[in-house]
Amino acid sequence: MLYIIGQHTIIRSGTITSRTVWDHTLGAPVQGTITDTDLTAGSWSDYGGVDLREQKIILTSGANAGAYSFILSDEGAKKAKVKPWWNQNTYAEVEPGVGDTYTVVTMTRLPVISPEHHHWIVIQDCQLEGNATLYEGPVQAKHADTGLYGCKLLGEGDGSVEPQFWNGSFFAFGSWFGDGVGLSQAYFQSWSNVFFKCTTNHVELSLFYMGGGTTLMWRSDYGMALGATQASVLWIETAAVLAIIADQGARDAGVIQLRPGSVCYFKGKAYSVGALQGFGVWCASGTQFLWNPYDANVNTKVHFGGTPDADFNIGLTTKTIAQLGTVGFVEPTNNAMAVPTRRHPQA
Repeated sequence: MLYIIGQHTIIRSGTITSRTVWDHTLGAPVQGTITDTDLTAGSWSDYGGVDLREQKIILTSGANAGAYSFILSDEGAKKAKVKPWWNQNTYAEVEPGVGDTYTVVTMTRLPVISPEHHHWIVIQDCQLEGNATLYEGPVQAKHADTGLYGCKLLGEGDGSVEPQFWNGSFFAFGSWFGDGVGLSQAYFQSWSNVFFKCTTNHVELSLFYMGGGTTLMWRSDYGMALGATQASVLWIETAAVLAIIADQGARDAGVIQLRPGSVCYFKGKAYSVGALQGFGVWCASGTQFLWNPYDANVNTKVHFGGTPDADFNIGLTTKTIAQLGTVGFVEPTNNAMAVPTRRHPQA
């Protein structure tokens, strides 16, 4: 096994003077922010000529010193939106305190990583960069196992494209993806506060597994956030949260899109905030959105903010969350369904 550990370079130090805590309550979610009123050299997007957005931010004092997040956006008035904070030692989502100090850092830069043929590679605290000209993502893994801890992967708009995984397994903890991922006959595990600044996650003949913690996706354009094609399985475990930030009136299937032959097995919860349009969940003919436990109301599983065309599109029949309730719905003409289940899906 090859283990690569990068280094942090500090580009800003400061103190959190106020903050808003992330809250994943369905129907009333709150996005996390921090404010540093001593950010006198400018703003989070222009700190003395340096853009702090999309950089890692690490707590250096307080009860959760060592935990980190990434800066999502500059909200003005010295406030920044941040992804959920993650403690890498306890594998838990945590929050900063007022008065906690922090550093904003860059990380060791690595070119395209291309493990192949049953190699096992783990990368920590690095910025992985692809090559858009050659259509190479920051990771191009074939028949290999790959793991990421606290890394940043560049995406479209940063001279890269989405990472690609074929015939292998992949896991990510506390990392930032500048795009979605492309999976083909692969097993992808999203654990403990992974972020996708994505157009689309393409899952083909694969398993996309959310094992725990928050998987946050930022939808700032058209297209779905998480899509399964060609007999793939999306699996959201009990302790997992899928959170979607939908900006700029994002349309189409706003959160989950299931193409023919695919299944979404849902034990955790998902929600969207912002200007979500289109559909929360879109199920093609013959696809299955299955939630568990069997006696749960679907309103304990999903909630979609914004003004969606409908919460669910099931084989071209639209349904609200309230209409599905604890019973669900099966479209009789094409067998698309959103129903509670006792059984695990068959991948």
